[in-house]
Amino acid sequence: ARWPAPYGAAASLTHDVGPRRFAYTRGLAALLDTVETSGHPATFGLVARSSTRWLDAPTVERLGAHGVLCHGLAHRGENVCGRDDVRRDVEEARAELERRIGRPVHGYRSPRLDRSPDLAWALDQAGFAFDSSYPDVDRENIAHFGGGVRVNVPYRPPLATDDGRLRPSRCLELPLTAPDCIQPLLGGASEAELRATVAANAAYLRETAGLYVALVHGGVFGEDDRAR
Repeated sequence: ARWPAPYGAAASLTHDVGPRRFAYTRGLAALLDTVETSGHPATFGLVARSSTRWLDAPTVERLGAHGVLCHGLAHRGENVCGRDDVRRDVEEARAELERRIGRPVHGYRSPRLDRSPDLAWALDQAGFAFDSSYPDVDRENIAHFGGGVRVNVPYRPPLATDDGRLRPSRCLELPLTAPDCIQPLLGGASEAELRATVAANAAYLRETAGLYVALVHGGVFGEDDRAR
């Protein structure tokens, strides 16, 4: 069975926390309050240097009930070109985040969903168990607009070996499901249209035994942003 019986489909709610003081203090505390009322754990993408600078001990303890993935070193335009450079960066980011939260970090999400074959190679070599940087359809990144992997199930990206053959990555890719957070609202869609899009995607993935990976950015800039 693709999913643990008796389930026919799967979903994950992931919250990326941007590199702002508010986001790692009052924003994250309020987000945890909301998530904990649902009765379901979520996954939080944390930026390494922001976590080191602003996460306090009580918040680290609360995060212990949830998944955590590495959301880059500084979220300031991380490099995704040059295999060895990218590997060094993702390893440094994971090590710094692990020191702050006091537990292993097995997953990664590239800031701004920047991605490349070198990133896929680096995550494999660095020993990450999973990544979630490749959307099914990219609607937000101008460099990749309209692109995407077109699948909604986990897969292992093919990596080139030294002798020119391909092998599956040891890092499992969990494709993101469009749309990214509330980006359609920023592009002029109504809240009703956004809700309808999410509902249609969820229904489709349930019917096709897929994986819905929702991406939300919770309260990054301030109180108004958090409320929205």
